[in-house]
Amino acid sequence: MSNDATRKWAQEQHQREMDAERRSGGGYAVCLHCNNPFPVSEGVVTPDAAICDVCNDD
Repeated sequence: MSNDATRKWAQEQHQREMDAERRSGGGYAVCLHCNNPFPVSEGVVTPDAAICDVCNDD
């Protein structure tokens, strides 16, 4: 991977993380499986990952 490609990937990854943080807001997490924000009371949230009750029941 070239330096330009690596730099572009890093910028895109940062943007994805910022978008997820913006969507999640306070008291919300983003599901690792479906990528949808959900209230932290309606799923399993750890420091490493979050999964909503809908995906957890699958």
